[in-house]
Amino acid sequence: MKRILAIVLLLQTNVLVADTIFGGEVGGYYWSYSVDGAYADSQNLTRFSFDDSDEMVIYASLEHPIPLIPNIKLRNNPLENDGSVTLNSDFDFEGVTFPVGTEVATQSNLTNRDIVLYYEFLDNSLVSFDLGANFKWIDGSFTANSLTTPGLGASQDIQVIVPMLYGKLRADLWGTGLYGAAEANYIGMDDNHLQDYQISVGYALIDNLAITLNVEAGYRVMDLQVEDVDDIYADFRTDGAWLGIALDF
Repeated sequence: MKRILAIVLLLQTNVLVADTIFGGEVGGYYWSYSVDGAYADSQNLTRFSFDDSDEMVIYASLEHPIPLIPNIKLRNNPLENDGSVTLNSDFDFEGVTFPVGTEVATQSNLTNRDIVLYYEFLDNSLVSFDLGANFKWIDGSFTANSLTTPGLGASQDIQVIVPMLYGKLRADLWGTGLYGAAEANYIGMDDNHLQDYQISVGYALIDNLAITLNVEAGYRVMDLQVEDVDDIYADFRTDGAWLGIALDF
């Protein structure tokens, strides 16, 4: 019992003294992913065959000791993909009808930026837990062009800020430099939902009082389903593995 009590007191003390000075993290990772996606301007979605792709994701966070004011994390997620399909039924998009049998090329741009405001509810040498809100800013577009009929095409922009619940849990294997982490962002309402989550493992290559340099590997999934958002109906799943580095200071 004395040992258990000592551990509890130690964890509580670490929480109370955490972030007594400014700190943060900058990092990036190379994300290789595949896309399964469909869209239209009605509930009758057309599914396209998208090429696999890879992007560089960059992020930064700032943590401070000021009470009540949340910490902030920014992340840029470029997502641009080309796809194609030979239609087995009519495809209606932005007032344009692509007839059955048409070969259609599409460009899907779901580039988004995460603006995360969060609090540290637990922060010690073994476990950390963050909880807050992510205001995901999607600034993209969908474009469809017929390869069969020149001049037949349509495009629609999508610009929306989506508030999401954000949480991150990290557990360190004491004394080894190894750790695992899970991060989740989610919102759902009626037939619309957006979820963006990842799991990862990491290792501290450099760890001293000034900085920690980590190498990380993980798997990320982004799942989007919307109905009549900016006149768009869409169902997209993007997932794949990533490898990156992070500098903690």
